[in-house]
Amino acid sequence: MRAPAPLAMQMRQQAFVTRLGTFGSTLDFWASAYGAGPFYVGDVEPQNVRFRGVATTARLRIALTFLGPVQIEVIAPLDDAPHVWNEPLDGVAELPAAGLFHHVLMETDDYDVARAQLLAAGLTDGLTADFSGRRLSYLDGRDWTGHYVELIEKTGWNDTLLDLMRQACAEFDGQFPRRDYLELVGEARARCAGAAGR
Repeated sequence: MRAPAPLAMQMRQQAFVTRLGTFGSTLDFWASAYGAGPFYVGDVEPQNVRFRGVATTARLRIALTFLGPVQIEVIAPLDDAPHVWNEPLDGVAELPAAGLFHHVLMETDDYDVARAQLLAAGLTDGLTADFSGRRLSYLDGRDWTGHYVELIEKTGWNDTLLDLMRQACAEFDGQFPRRDYLELVGEARARCAGAAGR
């Protein structure tokens, strides 16, 4: 498999999967080993999910934080449906304390072109879905890189969300180490709506 040509995207996240029973201890590991926090935790359900071309569903518990410029995501599936978050956990008896490395995330202003470039490079179609009004894909590069690549459309409100999260992580003093992800999404959307109305 050849490496893809440079893409007009930002790679800003490393993500790890774990099981629901070890979700809390995985966050504790990141906090104790790296000083990570706060974690923004929420249960989410991507829409219009297709796994390797077949319609499916997905329910996930996610936790997001920043370590410097890098966003860390920890994901635990809440179901046993076929999808990219359960797939790498199958047959794994014991997971690393940090979780199993799952994907890097890339954002793009031109989703269709970026997706076509990744597929042309030899990555395969793992999963497509809609999430919070944005299209996303998981391209399977495990035969090449050992992990998936998540590709997602950029939006203005998500930039605001990331700014709020970065600020909270930079100012984190150990208080309230787990916070509500969906509340932060609501705040980011409200700020963007307010700015648009001015």
